[in-house]
Amino acid sequence: MDETVRYRLFSPNILSFTLVLLINSLLFSTCYCIDEQGQPLLTWKNSLNSPTDALKTWNPADSIPCKWLGIHCNTNGEVVKVSLKALELEGSVPSNFQSLKSLKILIISSCNLTETIPKEIGEFGELTFIDLSDNSLSVHNLLTGSIPRSFEKLEKLQGLSLWNNSLEGAIPDDLGNCTELTYLDISINLLTGSIPRIDGDGNLIFSKHGAFIEVVICIT
Repeated sequence: MDETVRYRLFSPNILSFTLVLLINSLLFSTCYCIDEQGQPLLTWKNSLNSPTDALKTWNPADSIPCKWLGIHCNTNGEVVKVSLKALELEGSVPSNFQSLKSLKILIISSCNLTETIPKEIGEFGELTFIDLSDNSLSVHNLLTGSIPRSFEKLEKLQGLSLWNNSLEGAIPDDLGNCTELTYLDISINLLTGSIPRIDGDGNLIFSKHGAFIEVVICIT
């Protein structure tokens, strides 16, 4: 090989440029393209242990999460609803959805969620409806603990469904501060105490069976 050609091929400048291209290709091949709404969703997905890869449509290569399973967006492309039902997710309730500023409805029911309801859920300030029901699918997979007092921060909350879990402890009086609440179902749990006062007129159905309290409140 001609010495001039060899020098040009293996000169420090050529080698440095080639190294930069290689590093960039590696970085961009692994980066997420998803927007700031998709990032907390992916973080939560990665914390799950789904044996069926139930959220396989949640692809980090997408620019927005609006076409993902269970994700609903408004006309502005803002996530307003997360609805996941009867999926093998096997994980905990998300605590990192604060950046979903327009999230109004959170439904994760019959999904084998475990551990406790995080207090951070009270920071999802736009929520109007929460359904974490029926996550007591086996004796080894239970949504346990108490109802967080931070729920009182959800000033826009209209409906709360936590039935058929293994929640225990006293029903927090703080729920009485959710003045927009018109529907509450905390039946089939291990809760104790009395129902907090909720402003408004309507019908109250209350029945007690041994250590269980079954409650359905419908205010019209």
